[in-house]
Amino acid sequence: MDLKNTLKNKKLMVGITAAIAVFAIAVILLIVTVTNNLSNENSLSNRTEDISNLTDTPLTYDEILDLKKMGEIDIVPLIADSTGVDLNSGFKIVSENKISSSLIQKAMTISPIQEYKIEQISDKELHISFSEPLKPDSIYRFALTSRAPGNASSSMASNISGSIASNIASNTSSSMTLGKGTLSNGYSADSASTGESSISPINYSWAFQTKKSFTLTRTLPRNGSAYVPVDSGIEMAFSHEGVKNIEQYFEISPKVNGKFIFNNKTVIFMPDNLEYGTIYTVTVKKGLGLTGSDETLNEDYIFTFETRNSPEQEASEYLRFNEILYNFTSDTEPILDLYASQDFEHQELAV
Repeated sequence: MDLKNTLKNKKLMVGITAAIAVFAIAVILLIVTVTNNLSNENSLSNRTEDISNLTDTPLTYDEILDLKKMGEIDIVPLIADSTGVDLNSGFKIVSENKISSSLIQKAMTISPIQEYKIEQISDKELHISFSEPLKPDSIYRFALTSRAPGNASSSMASNISGSIASNIASNTSSSMTLGKGTLSNGYSADSASTGESSISPINYSWAFQTKKSFTLTRTLPRNGSAYVPVDSGIEMAFSHEGVKNIEQYFEISPKVNGKFIFNNKTVIFMPDNLEYGTIYTVTVKKGLGLTGSDETLNEDYIFTFETRNSPEQEASEYLRFNEILYNFTSDTEPILDLYASQDFEHQELAV
């Protein structure tokens, strides 16, 4: 009996010990989890603060003065033509006086946001390179701003001479105009209100249009058009202005002589004469280029249209139903009898 009680007590002690061990492990895991969460939150908070410091921290008074001492600053793309900035291009920053890469990086913002690095080329030149190609058909905006502390004057210390072309701002043209300005070495003091010098803010900006593919966007007549007047012009609308040597890349069959008229992005072929009742095929061949650019049409663009019949043919054409009103029951297949001229022979008609 004593042996049984002893064994029973031992089993009970083992069970209690195991339960305590499981509880202790659970408490330890809970403490570790809470600690990790707090650590992650603190880490995220620190990272957010670091990013905020990179993007929103205003320059100090000394930094603003150093930025002004750089004098005239300009940003230009390294690879560009009349259609815009190449998607693999970097940018060059040049200054009138000695330039600081760290200060420029702190004061500069680029939109749209894209990872980049700045390399010091010389005392007066920096290069910006991007980790990924630029976005096509986009406007990239660069700004140098002091975000000046204190009671900043509402007047800017630097004015932009030259303007960003309105056609770039509205994204309607691939041409570009560089904003260019001078950073003044002076500053305004307002010791009466702040007790110390207050520097007027710096706002300095540029905008650049990136390239988009050169394409033929639409034609008039449209592909498959019918009943086109024989005195009609053939309009071709392109994505860019400056189409060159189109006579070498334009083909119409049957062949027709004519002349080309240019109107912004549209080229109009005015034929000497088109024939009645004729199907024409127009081909704008790949390789067609632009003035001031190496962009070309990547593939042939082909469309067809049919001219109207002659007045005599149209006068002889007829198509009419035998009855004005037809009655059918719901369980019978409707059959319509009509009279038509030979012009409609072997043609399908939709009712």
